[in-house]
Amino acid sequence: MSTEALLTLDGIIAGAVVEGSMTKAMYIDYLAFTVLPQYSAFPGLLSVLVMDNVKIHHRQEILNLVAEFGMHMHWFLCCSDC
Repeated sequence: MSTEALLTLDGIIAGAVVEGSMTKAMYIDYLAFTVLPQYSAFPGLLSVLVMDNVKIHHRQEILNLVAEFGMHMHWFLCCSDC
């Protein structure tokens, strides 16, 4: 099972669960149709998307999609020593 969730200061407002691994196409659809429509253009409410530093989050298709919605995207670094 793979899970994705949109966590805000008000709690989880969107989520997805798939059997097996989430493919690139599934992830992009999740962003395009579930997550990003709930956001607003920067500097509005919910206008900054923060993701971990997983390789798929840096794909050009995702960066373009986030830019189409007028949002800013930031990554936080993960490390096993932190």
